[in-house]
Amino acid sequence: MNRTITKSAIIAILMMFVGFETISAQQTYTVQVPAGTSEVYIVGGVVGGWDRFIKLQQVDETTFSVTLNDANPEDPSYEYCAGPSWNYEECDENGKVYGIPGWSELDVIPGFVDYFDPTAWTALTYTVQVPSETDIVYYQYDAGGGWMNYIEMQRVDANTFSATVPATADMGYAYCAGPTPDYQEIDQNGDLVTHFQWSDLDVAYDFLSYDSKLGYFSGTGIKNISSEKTDLIAYAANNIITVSGIFNEVSIYDVAGQIIQSVKVKNYFESIPVNPGIYLVKTDKQVRKVLVK
Repeated sequence: MNRTITKSAIIAILMMFVGFETISAQQTYTVQVPAGTSEVYIVGGVVGGWDRFIKLQQVDETTFSVTLNDANPEDPSYEYCAGPSWNYEECDENGKVYGIPGWSELDVIPGFVDYFDPTAWTALTYTVQVPSETDIVYYQYDAGGGWMNYIEMQRVDANTFSATVPATADMGYAYCAGPTPDYQEIDQNGDLVTHFQWSDLDVAYDFLSYDSKLGYFSGTGIKNISSEKTDLIAYAANNIITVSGIFNEVSIYDVAGQIIQSVKVKNYFESIPVNPGIYLVKTDKQVRKVLVK
């Protein structure tokens, strides 16, 4: 999160002083890199976020290219990495990392902080069984530089999704029912689930929320958690989070996982005043996300 804010602020300042071309919905990005670079990825606002790495195709020994069909015209900033995480970030001759404010016909990268070695990884197939209401599943992994790279999995049947990716058997990973941490897998207690050892089949009990091909956001500011779980209602007004439903205990967490308030109460609850932000409301068996404006 800090990286995203910092980069966005820097890019915004650069855009005030550096001219750039406005990109269309489809745009080709071509980059020249040092000889011996095995892989190149593009990441940034142009691909929808600073935690989404898109792999380029190798054209020749020092040239890589990719055509984005849904390039973001509102945030054209990006960076290149010589691997699928921030461990391999682009840098100048002095080792200083930097970003690119907007599209150019050819980018030239003098070097990277480190270079990914794909021979150290093997192709592993990850398969997960999910609740029936799940419309889409992403595989997210920790390549050593933080949680990155949401990879959309392929549907196998009504309750099963699968993806084959370069990985190591002891690499941390997680499943999400959408392309952000807001959709991460949770267990029966509503706690976030992270896997640290490869398994040929994982079973996801539930997710924090569920994305769909069309997307959905309620007028109350509550992300829909599950279309089948309608007995818990949570919303915010005047900096107070109100919860009603069938439960014996309710807890309020901020996005960092810090508990704000926890009480034993039946059926109805009003929180202490809270600052604007996103909060998780957890009861006995359910979790809701609430936006406080």
